[in-house]
Amino acid sequence: MAPRTDFSGAGGCDYTGYDYGPFWFGEKRTLLELPLCRSIVGWGGKWASHLYRHLSGPRLSRLHAPSLLTRSRCAERVTLSPEGNDVPAMRRLVHGLRAQGQQVFALSFHSSSLQVGRNPYVQSRADLHRFHDRMSAILDHMVTDLSIRFVGTGDIPGLLAAPPAGRAA
Repeated sequence: MAPRTDFSGAGGCDYTGYDYGPFWFGEKRTLLELPLCRSIVGWGGKWASHLYRHLSGPRLSRLHAPSLLTRSRCAERVTLSPEGNDVPAMRRLVHGLRAQGQQVFALSFHSSSLQVGRNPYVQSRADLHRFHDRMSAILDHMVTDLSIRFVGTGDIPGLLAAPPAGRAA
């Protein structure tokens, strides 16, 4: 799942109403979803997501409203990924999500980014070095400055509240 993202124009799902956060689902609530760590952050506070969603529609996107929101840092959609996100933006994302009480942060990237020329994010050796630098910098910030610890995927369910009993709504 890709929170704050609309794929409906390409025949996919619209996740713009969802924010980042792992959740249990399924008939018996035994499946754990770890969505893409993406959210809207900015000085717009609780209105940031609302502003971004409504000003990112097809009519206003032609006026570059999403760019204005992002450049002013009022409301910017950021993903915890070294692909297409700079370190300061990823820091703002982690700080914003922590302020909301989030404790699990899933850093993601395409495995093809580990080799030059396999995707648009890493087209040269210099791009690969910048990719590694961004990943190292955000991971170092999370550990050194925020005391976040890394765990394996299999350890995450034990760190979260147990799934609610009963059937899915």
